[in-house]
Amino acid sequence: MNNYGQRVMDHWKTWLPNRYDQIEDPISFFTSVGEQVEEQVLQVSGAMEAEQREAMETMDYLARVGRGNAIQKSAEEIALSEFLLEPEAQTRESEYQDEEPYPFMDETGMPTDPSHPLWAMAEDDSVSLAQFRQACQEWFEAEKAKMSKSTTP
Repeated sequence: MNNYGQRVMDHWKTWLPNRYDQIEDPISFFTSVGEQVEEQVLQVSGAMEAEQREAMETMDYLARVGRGNAIQKSAEEIALSEFLLEPEAQTRESEYQDEEPYPFMDETGMPTDPSHPLWAMAEDDSVSLAQFRQACQEWFEAEKAKMSKSTTP
């Protein structure tokens, strides 16, 4: 299952539990959904890049990378919008209202601990954006794993 299928499956488990429970084979279903989303992302991003090709040719490298990333994110948003549906009225949302979803993370997505190495990386000009994003992703996944271990009986 690709990343898109996993994202949609996680969304449905959390926000559409009744629909999720009705799926006979979730792995196959969300694998197929992920493939559909990926194909649509490729089509939409290709069309958007073609529309903006001339403008992108005149941009410097960083501007082109930024525009390419924006196109990719826009295409993902368009493709995923079909599957990331609004929560069911009877979701377990009330269970989470008093809790912070990720107590280890502040509202900007950074660690709540100001001495965490990510804060220093954010200020370090020698660290590339890709390196910083990778470190953030690794940190976030590790913290989520710790949370799930502590909440699993």
